[in-house]
Amino acid sequence: MIVMSPVDVHTLLTGDGARLSYRRLQANQEAERGTTAHLHSMQSYGDWQLGPGAEPSQWIRSEHALVCE
Repeated sequence: MIVMSPVDVHTLLTGDGARLSYRRLQANQEAERGTTAHLHSMQSYGDWQLGPGAEPSQWIRSEHALVCE
């Protein structure tokens, strides 16, 4: 599992990786659930959430870190 930095997130959002599948990492790191990605709140991107195959326009608010396998 990889916790992505803002630079990695920018690369993901602007590159070929936008359709990757992700797994949720809770902010408190107590558990992982499902196949949803979370981008930690940042002013430049807002709060985002991505499910498998979703387009960036389908991302929604989240307070979790972005992770991928």
